[in-house]
Amino acid sequence: MANYDFKPDLRDGQQGQNVMKFFLESYFCLKCLGQGDTSAFDLKMRDEAEGKTHLYEVKTDLYEKDYSKGTGNLVLEYECRGKRSGIQTSEADYYMWYLPLLDRDQIWMAPMENLLFGIGKKAWRVQPIGEYSIRTGEKSGLAYMIPRYDYKYLFKVYSTDNRGNFWPS
Repeated sequence: MANYDFKPDLRDGQQGQNVMKFFLESYFCLKCLGQGDTSAFDLKMRDEAEGKTHLYEVKTDLYEKDYSKGTGNLVLEYECRGKRSGIQTSEADYYMWYLPLLDRDQIWMAPMENLLFGIGKKAWRVQPIGEYSIRTGEKSGLAYMIPRYDYKYLFKVYSTDNRGNFWPS
């Protein structure tokens, strides 16, 4: 998100969820069983061939523009307004980051255990995120900053051309 305003950020997030739903349906032949409106998950997808259902958390990052602009980080929220949030409340099996403003839109996907491994190793720095609180004068959330190219081995990365074509990066 890049607006620091809830309604536009929610709209952008929902658009990103729709793109990721299409990606999972078309690239992996998964069936969407639902989209979550809670902190538990964003997408519930079924792999009919394996007979398994998985939950996905989707993050749409409109801040990263290309390799030379932005931070190079994937943001993994864990606290907002003093309460557990993000990875601490998600029931997702997989996290997905959609970066639509790179030269080739990118999708970074990791199973939850890979993210918990990085957190357990204290591999990533913590940074305040979100809008500033008028009351406290501080940012409202905390997140892990994952340098995506340093930890690419924890992820599966895909590119898309916005015409329904996806490929591993």
